[in-house]
Amino acid sequence: MSIDIFRKLLCKKSGEISNFLECNGRLCGKCRHDGYCNASHLSEKQYAYIDADIYSSIYLNACPGSGKTEVLGVKCALEFERWSVSNSGIAVLTFTNSAEEEMRSRILLYSSKSVSYPHYVGTFTSWLHGYIANPFLYKIAHNGCDGKEDTSLRIVDSDCGSEFLNAFKTKYSYGQQLNNIPGNAYHWNIKTQKFIFSGNDRRAVSEFDSAYSLRNYMKEDLYKTKEKFWKSGFFTYEDVDYLAYRLLLIYSDIADLISKRFPVVIVDECQDLSYAQLRILEVLHQHGTAIHLIGDLNQAIYEFRQIDINNTLEFISNNRLSEMILDENYRSNQKIVDASIKIIQSESLIVGKRELIVSRPLIAILYKKKQVQELVNYYSNILNEEGLMLNESRIIVRNNSVKNMILGKKTTTGTINTIEDFAHFVYLRKNNSLECFQESTRLLARAIQRAFFANEVHSNSNNLYKPESLENSEWNAIIVSVQKKLLADSAVSDLNKTWLAWKKALASCLKNIDVILSHTIELKSIRSGMTNERVIDTFSGSSDHDISINIETIHGCKGMSLDSVLFVSSYTKSTSSSGAHWRDWFQHSEAGLSEAHRLAYVAFSRAKHLLALGIPNPPSAPLSEADKQILTDYGFEIIEIPEG
Repeated sequence: MSIDIFRKLLCKKSGEISNFLECNGRLCGKCRHDGYCNASHLSEKQYAYIDADIYSSIYLNACPGSGKTEVLGVKCALEFERWSVSNSGIAVLTFTNSAEEEMRSRILLYSSKSVSYPHYVGTFTSWLHGYIANPFLYKIAHNGCDGKEDTSLRIVDSDCGSEFLNAFKTKYSYGQQLNNIPGNAYHWNIKTQKFIFSGNDRRAVSEFDSAYSLRNYMKEDLYKTKEKFWKSGFFTYEDVDYLAYRLLLIYSDIADLISKRFPVVIVDECQDLSYAQLRILEVLHQHGTAIHLIGDLNQAIYEFRQIDINNTLEFISNNRLSEMILDENYRSNQKIVDASIKIIQSESLIVGKRELIVSRPLIAILYKKKQVQELVNYYSNILNEEGLMLNESRIIVRNNSVKNMILGKKTTTGTINTIEDFAHFVYLRKNNSLECFQESTRLLARAIQRAFFANEVHSNSNNLYKPESLENSEWNAIIVSVQKKLLADSAVSDLNKTWLAWKKALASCLKNIDVILSHTIELKSIRSGMTNERVIDTFSGSSDHDISINIETIHGCKGMSLDSVLFVSSYTKSTSSSGAHWRDWFQHSEAGLSEAHRLAYVAFSRAKHLLALGIPNPPSAPLSEADKQILTDYGFEIIEIPEG
């Protein structure tokens, strides 16, 4: 496709314009804002994909910072503009709501048409539930009720522990940690053809797998429990993926119908596709749907969801997707690019297009256990020296344990605690950001459900845990009522109290809420060992460490483009290669890449100008010369924080 076609279809401007400042096409405002002609700034390889036949199946292998979102936005806008079929369209699928919004905004920048029917732009889950699961899953999941009964799907989060799930627990116990488990806590793995425990608790997964492997009678117990769960209309997200795949295999007419409705399916961030989702796409492909996979398989960091890039590679090979490559990184300078690709042992030649504007693009800062605050301050000083903005930089960590170490907070277990949810709501509402508002509302809804409606069936987090007995308007009114009471109560707003004193204030406040007087309050216990701790210390590190730079987990920073990154290692190395310790990032074996390498790759490749590592250097086991050589071989300048 020539630039002239771009200008004709998207700019709505015919003829050659050598100076975009003189152009009066539809995109002229955007071009003036960006400082370049949007028709001419794309590279040959980017145009190659934009120009590719939409009905061909393609794998667009896009390195970090390659502009794939922009390219995909242009591609979709062009295809939407010239689409002529009224009852079928393109499905453009992502994996998060924020990614969906970003994709919509990119398409709308270029297209004069709205992002709507017959096309679909949204998350994979919403698309699957809307077009396959909700309309058709009753055929196999509700005992063949064939529409004569309630066929709605009630999604239950896999980590939900509400009391109503006691009716769907296994007959047998699956170990000391798990005991009798509910139907939402495990799911069927299509690839291994067995049930596996959901979630990322390694001990629980191992205990379940051991019991499942050694005791055949338990397999029937799991089948019966899951079947009872499904027949009552309850499903986890993993259940829906598996059953949707089964449905398409059994009912080829439905698969044919979906493939005709969506003759093209484009999946952004394809490295996040699960095995079951790949199988769903494969069935549709066999019925005629063209599949476009867009992403970077080296950024697959969801191993706890059984995401394996080999499954995606197998899909690409078996379904003969043509590979196209974007290998120019417009985000990072070459020094950061070289360190990033070396961490994954890639032989690809990735070109860093960002100009080198700092004197030290790669720095390894050695710190001791009591120097965490100094580590952050040292990094902040470097940013100031290099003229980089703190609010455009991030501290990146593997998990919340490392985050809490930086903040000077205690690490608590991941179990849900009702009292903490109420307190966390109050804490977050002191922050006026939209993100905090949304998270606080979710926490408050969960807390209300657990405190007042513990024994009732309820929806999942996407629907704010609404009890089934209530209408949406009733539930929203309750949330608003509780919210107003909590925020107006000065005793509840005081998070400097101990947990014991704060629980008493909370209980007193909740007793006076008229909307739910008919329900008994059940707050349950304060977490063990925290009775006399201050509430504020659980959520804020201000009492110990004053951190002026935002902290993100690797999963949270995915997709970000930052001026600078400080990637902090855990202080000690765990027995498993969790990816939290710096040795996990750099140690390679004949077994190939581990998730720890891909986690580091994602963290490294967020940075535009400066990448810093926080490397522990304990006095009892200081870094050896060999350790330091590893860092220097990757291009890092080593700096040790002076004591005192």
